[in-house]
Amino acid sequence: YKRQVVDEVAEERTDVKVGKVNVDEQLALAQRFGVSSIPLLILFKNGRPVAKALGYRPKAEIQELLKDL
Repeated sequence: YKRQVVDEVAEERTDVKVGKVNVDEQLALAQRFGVSSIPLLILFKNGRPVAKALGYRPKAEIQELLKDL
């Protein structure tokens, strides 16, 4: 994801936590969540992954995905 899009969503949606992971530095975490391609967006609810979106997504689409949480 473009850094700007992720940062904008994080600033606008203070009701959700937004984090970014460098999979080269966090290989174990990437393996844990089955990251085989990037960019990858993983949505969590109550600490559990509930949805994945592979590939770049525009900001509006990310916002739409967050509505279901």
